[in-house]
Amino acid sequence: MPKEVRYFTEKDIKSFSAITVFYGTQRIIVHNDAHSLLRQASNVSHELSHGILQHQPDEVFNECGCRNFNQEYEDEANWLAPALLISEEAALHIVQTGMTIDEAVEYYHASKEVINMRINVTGARKRILSR
Repeated sequence: MPKEVRYFTEKDIKSFSAITVFYGTQRIIVHNDAHSLLRQASNVSHELSHGILQHQPDEVFNECGCRNFNQEYEDEANWLAPALLISEEAALHIVQTGMTIDEAVEYYHASKEVINMRINVTGARKRILSR
């Protein structure tokens, strides 16, 4: 196993989540399959968000070897990615049916954090209570 793969999958699995690699007009998502399946879903949906939003590629590293980071792109992808996993309708469904968060995790295969975030940002609890 190459030392880079060993580092990312054995020594510091949190140091790499996913990245979109550009190859001409193609986008290829490379993700860390050492993460839990729920984390992998979040990682891939984040990268898919970059594609949906048509974010253009940046140089991966700057002249000092540090990771380039476009905050605007990341903020946009961080907002869209959870919505790809838990739609507004799904958030309302979770609340309306009285699903527990653990049940919603099993049903939608999304993390507790993503489910709670989407319930909160959609106002699902308040909307269901006001019906």
